[in-house]
Amino acid sequence: MTPQALANALNSYVFAAKDAPLKDISIQIDKDRLKIKGKLPSKADLGFEAEGHLRATDQGKIRLHVEKIHALHLPVKGLMDLIGVDLADLIKKGKVAGVQAEKDDLILDPSQILPPPRIEGRVTSVQLESGNIATLFRFSGIRRDTRGHAYQRKTTWLIAETGCASANSPWTTPT
Repeated sequence: MTPQALANALNSYVFAAKDAPLKDISIQIDKDRLKIKGKLPSKADLGFEAEGHLRATDQGKIRLHVEKIHALHLPVKGLMDLIGVDLADLIKKGKVAGVQAEKDDLILDPSQILPPPRIEGRVTSVQLESGNIATLFRFSGIRRDTRGHAYQRKTTWLIAETGCASANSPWTTPT
C-alpha cells in the first residue's frame, strides 16, 4: 500500500467523523520511518508531525511506535513525557474504530481501518519497502461454505502492497 493510499483511507474512512481527533493526515516514508502530518481539531487545528516505526503485534495488528512528535515545528515529545501526556491522552479509547492508543503507540487494525472489501487475517509482518508499506497477512482456520458445512482452510499468505512482492524482497511465500 502506498503512503498516500493509507492517508486517503484514514482521512475518508477512519477520521472522517466531524468530531474525529485527527484531521488532514498525510503520510510519507523516510528511510525506515513513517512520517505522519495532520491537525488536532480539539486543539484549534494545531498542526503536528509524528515519526516512528511500524511492526506487527502479537495480536495480528499494526503498531506504529511514535518516537518523535513536533507541533508548530517544535519538538514536543520530551515535553509530553515530562508532563505525563502521551498519545493515549489525545485519542480516547473506543472513539475511533480500528485505532487504539497505548502510551506512545498507535495500534491499527487493518480489518477496521481499510474500506471494504474487508481483510480477514492476522498481520505477521510490516515493512517499508520500495516506497510502500508492505504487509504480510496470514489466513487460516475453519470456515463454513454456503450450505453450512465446515471445512479446514489451508493457510495462505498475502503480501499487500502496490503490485507483487519485489524479487529482492526478504519475504518468501511459505509452502
